[in-house]
Amino acid sequence: MLTQLFNSSRSQMIIFIIFLLFLLWAQTLFGSAGEVFSPYHHTLPGFSDINSWLGIGSLPVISSIFAIFIMLIQASILSYFDFKFKLLKNKSFLPALFFVILASSFIETQQFHSIQIASLLFSIAILRMFQSVQEQRAISHVFDAAFSVSLASLFYLPMGIFIFFVWSSILHLRPFVWKEWVASILGFSLPYMLYFGFYFVFTGEIQVLFHSFIDNIFILQPISSLNISHYFLLGFLAVFVFLASISYSQNFSTLAIRSRNYFKLFFIIFAISIIVFLIFPAAGSELFYLMSISLAFLFSFYTQFIRSKWSGDLVLFVFLALIVFNHFFYLFPV
Repeated sequence: MLTQLFNSSRSQMIIFIIFLLFLLWAQTLFGSAGEVFSPYHHTLPGFSDINSWLGIGSLPVISSIFAIFIMLIQASILSYFDFKFKLLKNKSFLPALFFVILASSFIETQQFHSIQIASLLFSIAILRMFQSVQEQRAISHVFDAAFSVSLASLFYLPMGIFIFFVWSSILHLRPFVWKEWVASILGFSLPYMLYFGFYFVFTGEIQVLFHSFIDNIFILQPISSLNISHYFLLGFLAVFVFLASISYSQNFSTLAIRSRNYFKLFFIIFAISIIVFLIFPAAGSELFYLMSISLAFLFSFYTQFIRSKWSGDLVLFVFLALIVFNHFFYLFPV
């Protein structure tokens, strides 16, 4: 039943996604979800003001509505990736659905955060690298992707590590063209050159920036303590990733070569996200938002290729039940 619902028609899925998103955010919109991280902690001087304005300052309800709006845009972009590049067996809104569920699964992180803006910019990088497959000359595609990653890192500094995604994409999707590698370096460097230049011209200071870089990389970001509902949900997500990975390996040969390479890159995004979380002391639970992009496609693949409907229904039921339990436990802690 659940697998059939998750694979339902587009019009039904759109309504279901919007309804589910507001349902998952109901406590934040009408209650009082606690803030567990600074929304602008990883943002460089100047861009923190932009983030603060985008976050509508100290108006929590409007800020949450804006965060929901950004999440819907991000979910739409993921579905566009599927429609445009034929990532899944059948075109659907499954990636959007799983992204909304995953990114909203923890009430503690339901707020506007600079990583949401960074993720939108990073989506441009993904799009440009995927588009480069169809081009003989892709210097502009690589430059745009690296530029987008660099710009995203100005809003959320750890995103700078995702330049490795661009380089991995060049290795997997492109023949060796030395100009493309140079373009990636130039594209990544340009936003920082402009940023440092303008900052120095208008402030006459540069030392503040270096201190900001150190703070954004090495100062430990506090993470809320995990309760039993968190452990259950995170444990099941690990099992879900394992089952979906097995399904992917079993059906790998049925995919077109391009689709295989695209999915490899989503695995790389997931791996880089974990590495960033482990090596950056300042990186916190907000990274789960970015991980949800890769997990959304992996779980969508599992849902479409599952052979046993009853086992698929069981996995999806436990998945949704644990998210409900996590939200319930937040409202009524033991």
